[in-house]
Amino acid sequence: QNLCLRCGFCCDGTIFMKVQLEEQDDAGKLSLFQITSVQGDFFFQQPCFAFDQIKGCRIYHIRPIKCRKFSCKLLSQLKNQELTFKKAMALTERTRQLKLALFKEAARHHIDKKFFLNTRTLVDHIESDLPSRDRKHNYGDARVRCADFSAYLHKYFVRDRPPE
Repeated sequence: QNLCLRCGFCCDGTIFMKVQLEEQDDAGKLSLFQITSVQGDFFFQQPCFAFDQIKGCRIYHIRPIKCRKFSCKLLSQLKNQELTFKKAMALTERTRQLKLALFKEAARHHIDKKFFLNTRTLVDHIESDLPSRDRKHNYGDARVRCADFSAYLHKYFVRDRPPE
């Protein structure tokens, strides 16, 4: 719990761009979200309006099922006593530093601000644009920072499969 309150990467757009709602989610209780529907699937965009960096989730008792079920790799390792709380916090802080460095580098290269809506949007934009050789020079060190950041997220936070 303390790790989640201090981290928040699953709520602030760092790991996910959106959260899909499930049939069991109470749409009435979740009406504060800006819910979007695409082909019968309902979701809301990240960052989540209900996440407060100090207090954590402000709607914890009615949060969506996907949020209830999610546990990042780091949290699972902490629960399984594969690493200490101190080490988990150090990894979280390192991730925060990599994230800030990526945003600074992207801003320095004048990447369109619409991609700064959340971290995942920026990373997806840079990664999807990398195959274009004529655009690689536009990104400079942002490419390297993006690759480092993505690798770090996948190593410590992103599960290979979503929870059942």
